Amino acid sequence: MEELRKQLRSDYPALWFRDRFFGFECGAGWLQIIKELFDELVPLAKDSPEFCILQVKEKFGDLRVYAAGTTEEIDAAIDRAECKSNETCDRCGEKGIKRMDGWISVRCDLHAI
Repeated sequence: MEELRKQLRSDYPALWFRDRFFGFECGAGWLQIIKELFDELVPLAKDSPEFCILQVKEKFGDLRVYAAGTTEEIDAAIDRAECKSNETCDRCGEKGIKRMDGWISVRCDLHAI
């Protein structure tokens, strides 16, 4: 997880404020969803100087991206990414479904617990 966080911070420096970031806690299977989201956010963030990513995490089996200084367009992009996570295995990125085994997670058949 730490490597993913470092990679994203390095690849998308305009989206992060070092002193306001609270963490990165999700599986590598969602990395492509996050990268696509961040690619979409970079130009949108230019129109919102207060924008920054505060936290990226899994919550109740869904990707959650918390941010400050958002606009309607930014919120919509984040919503779309979060919806994609509902059907994407958080381990490998393949098609998955929500499963419950003490924790709610989205997993493909191979990674189902």
